[in-house]
Amino acid sequence: MLLQKEYNVTIKNGIEPSKGMAEIAEKRGMIVELITAEEADFGNNRFDTILFNGTPSYINDLQKAFEKTYAALRNGGKIVVIDIAKESSYGLLYSLANVLGSWDHPLLKGVQPPDPYPIEFVKLANWRTTNEKVDMLKKAGFTEFAFAQTLTKHPVFSDYELEEPKEGYDCGDYVAICAYKNK
Repeated sequence: MLLQKEYNVTIKNGIEPSKGMAEIAEKRGMIVELITAEEADFGNNRFDTILFNGTPSYINDLQKAFEKTYAALRNGGKIVVIDIAKESSYGLLYSLANVLGSWDHPLLKGVQPPDPYPIEFVKLANWRTTNEKVDMLKKAGFTEFAFAQTLTKHPVFSDYELEEPKEGYDCGDYVAICAYKNK
């Protein structure tokens, strides 16, 4: 609703492998197919924009998902990929929590955010660097990259104030990559 209100962007369709999350999206008015990004048939030249928000770390074959996205976009269409970067503070913290198997470890005392991401989700993730995602997008055929970032404070302090995104990807933990098909 915020995207519609502030930017006139309407998200109508989605894919989701989790039944519970799909039900939440449907309650919000979306048409959701219960399937993974690797298995979905997006069609060809069908969409203007495809958004992956917080999901790339949970897509096993991200290259395949990006290739399907490229085919599904109309010429000049764009992909927006937003996720925690593996090289970021959160990425490193999540990776450490995953190796330790818990947030309740002495090495994490005092350095985790007040409400850490559930360890069950941390264990399922495949964190990738921004450069790894860019390389996959280029391999799929995307060009003209732009970046935005937020969560630039240490994870312990990142929830204390609203932070507007800024250009680049050199200091933010949550990074957006925008790229185009045949622009």
